Amino acid sequence: MHYGDSFRFRFRGTPLYMSPESFLFGEIESGLDIWSLGCVAVEMFTGMPAMRPVGDGPIINLESKCAFVMQQPNIPQFMSDLGKDFLRKCFARNPKERWTAEMLLNHPYLLPEMAVM
Repeated sequence: MHYGDSFRFRFRGTPLYMSPESFLFGEIESGLDIWSLGCVAVEMFTGMPAMRPVGDGPIINLESKCAFVMQQPNIPQFMSDLGKDFLRKCFARNPKERWTAEMLLNHPYLLPEMAVM
């Protein structure tokens, strides 16, 4: 099998919601879900994807893949500092530094006592 065929079979997921390590290396770990959570949250707040496609064509070759994953996710400027911090924890580039679901559930952004009335 040459590279093009093996890539097609290894690649699973929706690129706009995939973590960098999943997109580039096919790693499917729990950190992917946290990255995706951040992407969904941004889209709920803004109506726009956190990660924007590169150019007009599909993200299939190495150059377009690298350009796509080197982007910084778009964190809405209108969010509170706690909200931005929550999203930064979801979007940590290093999956070992990305927060777990349990950690995020205890983030001040989600705690009722931190809510602004």
